[in-house]
Amino acid sequence: MILIREGTEKDAEGLARVHVESWKSTYRGLVPDDYLGSLDPEARARDFRAWFQDPADRFLLAAANLGEQLVGFASGGKERGDHEPGTGELYAIYLLQEYQRQGIGQKLFSACADRLGRMGYKRLVLYCLAENLHQRFYSALGGTQETCVKQVQIGGRDFNQAKFFWTL
Repeated sequence: MILIREGTEKDAEGLARVHVESWKSTYRGLVPDDYLGSLDPEARARDFRAWFQDPADRFLLAAANLGEQLVGFASGGKERGDHEPGTGELYAIYLLQEYQRQGIGQKLFSACADRLGRMGYKRLVLYCLAENLHQRFYSALGGTQETCVKQVQIGGRDFNQAKFFWTL
């Protein structure tokens, strides 16, 4: 059984492990290998601890198994860039590979959508790499893909992003 709960600063190491391991399994062959090899769980743990120090208008939900080991997380809040009033953003959703395709990602997504709705947002957006094969997950959740001209640079390479949205 998996419990979806509030993430806390005490989860920093587990969140970092999930983040680094899921990036390596999800983006292998897409993102440069030297970038994936440079991902440092200790540095990510520091980033997560800092994130919790200034929560602002955002949140992080953790997915933990019965042994309280973190197996995934999702974060969201005010749309970054503030382009669309009334819009919240799903910043990240990650699961360890061995916990994918078990409904946990769907539970994390639903919990985030519910939270954003309670925060007063009417629409949810997320951005993902256009080449990410997991895009079908967002479509299966009822997301509508919009044309997006946003790019991100990872490991010295430019990537186009896909944009999905949901009405809350």
